[in-house]
Amino acid sequence: MTLNQLLYVVEVSKTKSINATAHTLFVSQSCVSTAIRELEDELGIIIFNRTNRGITITKDGETLIHYANNIIQQCKLLEEKYLGGEEHKRHFSVVMHHSTFASKAFASVVKEFGLLDYEYSIYETKTKTVLEQVGNAKSELGILYISTFNQDYYEKTFKELNLIFESIAEYEVYAYIGENHPLAFRDEIELSELEEYPCLIFDQDENSSFYFYEEIISAYEYKNVIRTSDRATMIDLLQELDIFPLQQCLIDCI
Repeated sequence: MTLNQLLYVVEVSKTKSINATAHTLFVSQSCVSTAIRELEDELGIIIFNRTNRGITITKDGETLIHYANNIIQQCKLLEEKYLGGEEHKRHFSVVMHHSTFASKAFASVVKEFGLLDYEYSIYETKTKTVLEQVGNAKSELGILYISTFNQDYYEKTFKELNLIFESIAEYEVYAYIGENHPLAFRDEIELSELEEYPCLIFDQDENSSFYFYEEIISAYEYKNVIRTSDRATMIDLLQELDIFPLQQCLIDCI
């Protein structure tokens, strides 16, 4: 197994094309095809299924690509550290679900360690991306909301991706409604009382499992659902419509 073989596999997984990969890496198609075939023979697995419609990744291939991404990322960090010819700032990246407390904690880290030696990044994104970024070592830390409904599924996923999960805090479940909502005067609301109102859901990737939803989905079937993939739009809709999202943490701007 060579680093070039892993590099070819990762690039083909992105482009879904031997030709495009060869063009990107400035090598011949036969070079890419031979390298992947030899790696498959060496490991005794099939990485890609090749059909008239293109290339798809096998289950074994997905596992291999996950580890290959880690190796390639670590090699890039080594090159930057020892071959760059100059001092490079250390990088600290966080990917997460929407989280006010995490943003404030991140700001505290920046204040404590300063900008002289570190380069920082923080991204609010979807569940699948959080797992991919941490799994591929592109981010050091991922922050997710987990409920009793999806805990087993998450634990299985963490194990498959070789990730470690640490619980930070526990939160109650809140139904967020606008100040003009018919139930706004209530201190506590039963889930059954919300049935006639649409549930507002932050939409994940279409290929993601419903276990990855941030809302408390559980086995409960909502009669009416409105989906959005934009946080600001969620706030606007809450102000204009009699809708509600069910989430585990407070959203300060409501």
